[in-house]
Amino acid sequence: MDRKREERRDETCEVFTPQETVRMMLNKLPDEMFAPEKTFLDNSCGNGNMLVEVLMMKLEKAPKDQQVREIPLSEGNKLGHKIMLPYIKACVESLYGTDMMEDNVEECKKRILDIYMDHVEGTLGLGVLFTLDDLKKTLDDHIVCTKMEEWDYEKWCPVCEKLF
Repeated sequence: MDRKREERRDETCEVFTPQETVRMMLNKLPDEMFAPEKTFLDNSCGNGNMLVEVLMMKLEKAPKDQQVREIPLSEGNKLGHKIMLPYIKACVESLYGTDMMEDNVEECKKRILDIYMDHVEGTLGLGVLFTLDDLKKTLDDHIVCTKMEEWDYEKWCPVCEKLF
């Protein structure tokens, strides 16, 4: 991976903000900026260092009593119960990002998905809990490969409409 990054840097001048620097910048923001419903847009997200750190900080600040809710058995739920995590879902749904390199976008989405799964397993001691297809669709809709100057942010992100 480091070799790929070096080649890419020489070829396209692509440089990623180090995770420590991202954390230092985000630590300067007030805690209320990490509420689950607060939208975060990174218009050159790369492999997701900023979005990943925002998600981690949102989850760190999550009240434990808002993270878990049991939903009764349904036709599509063969296990007898399903745990839904509205807080965690809201945190992921609040993230938006664009990058012009497809492999970066895919890596960013995978990192967010991995963090979600790690958090879910760590919180509940269970595996897949809320429909991963929904989560993947959200990530596909919210983290996209495009040139930032050509993307129509106004139509894409509901909160962005208020900015233009």
